[in-house]
Amino acid sequence: MTKTFTVHAWCVRPFITYLDEVEAETPEEAIALARRQPEQLLDAAEECDGRYPWDEFAACGEDGGELLRALDTEARVREAAPELLAACRMVVDRWERGDLAEAARACAAAVEKATAS
Repeated sequence: MTKTFTVHAWCVRPFITYLDEVEAETPEEAIALARRQPEQLLDAAEECDGRYPWDEFAACGEDGGELLRALDTEARVREAAPELLAACRMVVDRWERGDLAEAARACAAAVEKATAS
């Protein structure tokens, strides 16, 4: 059964736009449809001119509540950047002391966050 979703999309610049009444069966499908409509996203965003990719999406139900948030690779890496930097600093620090186990776990956790794997 088809439902109606509102999809919010962000790009690396501080712009947000809305696609109202995206008809889909699931929030995942609604976001997939929005990704295939970059011209509609550009029309709705005042200053975003296509040089910045839309890489963060949220599907909201009819009540306005967020059902699903999806981040593309660049957005996941930006979100994980503080953890990645901290893990790298920890490697440098632990290397000097010869104890890399904790640093390796921090690196693994930061990479997992950045790659969603």
